[in-house]
Amino acid sequence: MFYYCVKRILSRELLPP
Repeated sequence: MFYYCVKRILSRELLPP
């Protein structure tokens, strides 16, 4: 679960809206 959240956060930082 934690890894999923971390990956999601990283994805948002790498691909900002």
